Amino acid sequence: MVRALLFTVLFSCAVCVKGHCQRLRFDQVKKLPSQINTQVEEGMPLLTPDGKKLFFTRALYPGNTGGKFSGLDIWFSTRTANGWEPAKNLSSINDADHNVVVGFGRDNGRIYFTRASGWNRTPGIYFVTATGSAKSPSELIAIPGIENLDFLSFYVSPDQDVIFISMKRDDSRGNEDIYYSIKGRDGHWTVPKSVGSTINTSGFEISPFLSEDKRRLYFASDGHDGYGDADIFYCERLYDSWETWSAPVNLGPEINSKKFDAYFSIYGDSVSYFTSNRDSNFADIYEASVSTIETILSDGQE
Repeated sequence: MVRALLFTVLFSCAVCVKGHCQRLRFDQVKKLPSQINTQVEEGMPLLTPDGKKLFFTRALYPGNTGGKFSGLDIWFSTRTANGWEPAKNLSSINDADHNVVVGFGRDNGRIYFTRASGWNRTPGIYFVTATGSAKSPSELIAIPGIENLDFLSFYVSPDQDVIFISMKRDDSRGNEDIYYSIKGRDGHWTVPKSVGSTINTSGFEISPFLSEDKRRLYFASDGHDGYGDADIFYCERLYDSWETWSAPVNLGPEINSKKFDAYFSIYGDSVSYFTSNRDSNFADIYEASVSTIETILSDGQE
């Protein structure tokens, strides 16, 4: 149910390369409150660069544009000193198709989003620029070679120089694979290329998210060894290549459940968000705090 609709406590994890290892320890894994999570489907959380707003999607919700049985709508909640405010519909962007926020510009106020349907080819992604309380008209960023053979998900780096895409294409190894597209000097985006077989499997790989330093790619998969329907993993980027990655590391049994876990994102090495249906048939949004960061000398992977 979750996979179709999304169209998309203490543990530690570590990755080591020769000479050093960074270990993140997480605690306070909790479901976000009713201002965000409802009795229907919430997913795909992304926090704005200033940390003040959390954007996410709702499905099967009567308050969506087009009603309960229309596509995904974008919603957002503002964080105050008293907690999260009741979520609001981003009505200036939403229509009856699937609408998802997929990234933010670091310094220019851009909100990147998708507007897709199951029967039309997706030409690329869109953006609006927020200026105060107003937003500019949406503009298309054309990306050649996007296929709608199955579900789609995207992530735009805040530096707006690389876009990751999860999709099923004729050259995919199985179900959805993760691809990347980079911006050329002429401003045009390249035809997406596979990130390679270290990440992509005969199963599905979805929900890519790139770390702030562009060294670590988080994603969800049912093709690597895990605990349930889909688990969250990460790989380290090697040799400054978008196609060479370290072996996937599972985030562990506290983040990953026996059900569907995906759409992980992390901010400032302090807080992370992800989607899971561990408590019901519908997905909710969870938060996990990073309690410590340790650097350990090592000659290999723990």
